[in-house]
Amino acid sequence: MTSGYLTRLHGSLLKQRHLKPVQNVSTSLRLLLLDPKILPTVQSVMAVESLASLIKGDTAEVVEYDIELNYDSFTLDDALRIVLPPDTPEIPTSFETVGHIAHVNLKPWLLPFKHIIGQMILDVRASNALL
Repeated sequence: MTSGYLTRLHGSLLKQRHLKPVQNVSTSLRLLLLDPKILPTVQSVMAVESLASLIKGDTAEVVEYDIELNYDSFTLDDALRIVLPPDTPEIPTSFETVGHIAHVNLKPWLLPFKHIIGQMILDVRASNALL
């Protein structure tokens, strides 16, 4: 049953670190997580004719669903891109950590964000160490 949807939604499923796009809610209920950048609303899903006809002919429905994301859901690069201004020319990718100390060579335009960058490096490292 789900395979027909997976075929039609192949490029539209959510791709998030440590989160499967197909969630088993119960033995008879599955939730397919869609990428909100591709299909942001229920209306946008129903606007895809092949999906709309499949959904109408089945017992499926399209619903909005909130998921909670944390540091485990993102790479450090992705997390920094979220919190730093969108026009930031370069994201720091090279650093060293020793215990609770992070050493990063920052470009001048990143100096106003030095505390948040350092804290995120330590938080993501600590989160990944628990995995």
